[in-house]
Amino acid sequence: MDFSNILVKGDTIITIGRGAVLIPPYYPGKLMISKFDLSGEVFSWFNEYGPDTPMEFIPYAGRSIYQKENKTLVVGGAGDYFADDFGFAAMIDQHSSVDWIKIYPPSENSYAYRFISGIILANNDLLFLANRQESGYPAGYPISSVLIYSDNEGNVLWEREYESSLAYYIPGCFTIETDSTYLIGLRITNQDGSHSTILKTNQDGDILFEWNNDTPKTLEPQKILKTPDGGFVFVSKYFKETSEAGYARYQGYICKLDSTLNKEWDMILGQQSSLTRFNSLIQTYDGKFIALGAVWDTFQTDDVWRQKGWLVKFDQNGVIDWERKIISTSNRYSELSDAAETEDHGIVACGLSQSFSSYEDYPQRGWLLKLDEWGCLDPAFCDSTTTILIPPEENIGLSISPNPVSSFFTVRLYKTAFENGASSGIKHVQVYDLAGRVVFEKEFPPQSSVSLTADNWQPGIYVVVVNDRWVGKVVRQ
Repeated sequence: MDFSNILVKGDTIITIGRGAVLIPPYYPGKLMISKFDLSGEVFSWFNEYGPDTPMEFIPYAGRSIYQKENKTLVVGGAGDYFADDFGFAAMIDQHSSVDWIKIYPPSENSYAYRFISGIILANNDLLFLANRQESGYPAGYPISSVLIYSDNEGNVLWEREYESSLAYYIPGCFTIETDSTYLIGLRITNQDGSHSTILKTNQDGDILFEWNNDTPKTLEPQKILKTPDGGFVFVSKYFKETSEAGYARYQGYICKLDSTLNKEWDMILGQQSSLTRFNSLIQTYDGKFIALGAVWDTFQTDDVWRQKGWLVKFDQNGVIDWERKIISTSNRYSELSDAAETEDHGIVACGLSQSFSSYEDYPQRGWLLKLDEWGCLDPAFCDSTTTILIPPEENIGLSISPNPVSSFFTVRLYKTAFENGASSGIKHVQVYDLAGRVVFEKEFPPQSSVSLTADNWQPGIYVVVVNDRWVGKVVRQ
């Protein structure tokens, strides 16, 4: 499972994502709506399977929901494993239940028809941004952008396609500029390379103005927001180079435009990697912005690298307030997809924590975290260079008791752990504080339980990692 989009209603957090069905008929990723309180406790899980068929439903990170009053529009791709055969749209009511969900097949001359983003208009009609790929092209590679207008029940009234015989028009997101104009963010790729583009259209989808980025190798905008001075800012990624192994390497990209779509500034951030990118953008109470996504960064030592969740706060002039790189100890790859601001000006962010280890039972997990307004999990261990370590939920099979602890405590593997690959028992234990520092590490002869002491630890939360696989948390009183 993963969480791709998030919103906050009062004291309730709602995440939109997908989850696999682990009971017959073993359906793959289905649209999942989950509710939590502000402490992260689960209120409810909800799966909307749509048609009774093994079909994937994939919302896109940070750009697949639109909230208006008590309604939330969700869009994405549907189909086989890559969810690139159809588009889908769903309307969620104030109780987080699905009013309706519809699948949109491609046209006769098109292979794929994925919905990238959606908007609820003032008259409650709907506007969708989709991509298409003509038959004969490699699966999953879009070549044109489509603006689709429907009534409030998702019935299509008209559509407008943006394409060229000499270039690919790859959509990323769109937003409302005024009551009568929209801005569509896309990437144009031709024989000369790629660059980000913004199309300004009227209510009928006619192009009024086209802005083309003079910074080459920039990809489609992932989120466009208005700035306090009347301009616009968007996030994306920048193609840096191709590695010797043939992998594309990217960096995060932020660009600011004035009210007439002239570029004022842009910046390229982050370690170049196939895993570095910005997925979304939010505006905070003080008129500033937080870009979020993933960045490739060192972990504990200079020769160990991991993908971390990434947040960068900046103002409309491009001045960076702070940058945070966050990782879950349970998996090697962590990524933030979306975020929302709470009433106390804190931040709730969502994403996924993923492992590619063959022995993992559930290699992909939804990831939810609550930070203060400075992006800190624990203000005592937070500065511009600190990697914050998130204590994940305990894995099934690992027990820590007593918990909270004031002195000695026992770490134990249950029978379920032995049944899932821990046949040799506990051999290696590491304990981290929230700043990512190792406070304890020891090798043991294989055994089912070990006794540790927290006498010299400061009060707080600590992460316990057993055999580099089983993870739990312990609270030092």
